[in-house]
Amino acid sequence: MFGLRFIKTQPNQYVIQFRNGRPHRQGAGLSMLYFAPTSSLVVVPTASVNEPFIFEEVTADFQDITIQGQVIYRIADPQRTATLLNFALDAKGRYASEDPEKLSQRVIDQVQVAMRGRLQSMPMNDALASGEALVAQVSETLRFWRSSPNRRRRERLRRKRERRCCAAPTRPPIRGAMPPSNRSAPSRKTSSTPRSRSRTRNARSRRRRWRLIARCASAAARSSRRK
Repeated sequence: MFGLRFIKTQPNQYVIQFRNGRPHRQGAGLSMLYFAPTSSLVVVPTASVNEPFIFEEVTADFQDITIQGQVIYRIADPQRTATLLNFALDAKGRYASEDPEKLSQRVIDQVQVAMRGRLQSMPMNDALASGEALVAQVSETLRFWRSSPNRRRRERLRRKRERRCCAAPTRPPIRGAMPPSNRSAPSRKTSSTPRSRSRTRNARSRRRRWRLIARCASAAARSSRRK
């Protein structure tokens, strides 16, 4: 009546009410009245889902092998999932898209890709004998994919630094240099160069900018909560 509607959700459903493109209310198992013409509801299920799968792959010695099992998953970050997939409800209270139904198939596809990468480097005898090890490796791969983009970026940078350190060439000796003596050279204080001072100033300015951005973001969040 007059555009007011009521919704009641289960404890394993995370509800997000959007108004003017911003989250207005959110939480698990909410019951609330909302104004339908200016609101959009997103309901993300957070219960555990059990999906069986079966597919065929090829081992390193070109032998066909059938993989059968089941994957159990749940949505741990409903807010991020709502930004990646469309879990919005239509006027009749049903999902407006097919993304919720395709989520299980997407998880199974990731399992198949991870399993294929392991099986293609193993002969058939090793693949048949390493069931538990294969499951552990695939689970670790899926955990890495599930992590945040910043974590994946840090992991890539760490590996890149390790490869660079391992492949760093040795510095050639300088012509006319004095041979190393048994006595240790006296410690001398290195004077700061203009280049190092400029780097220090740039780092300080970057830190100031990030602090200012964080303060503005926190102020905007406080003002939105007051509204």
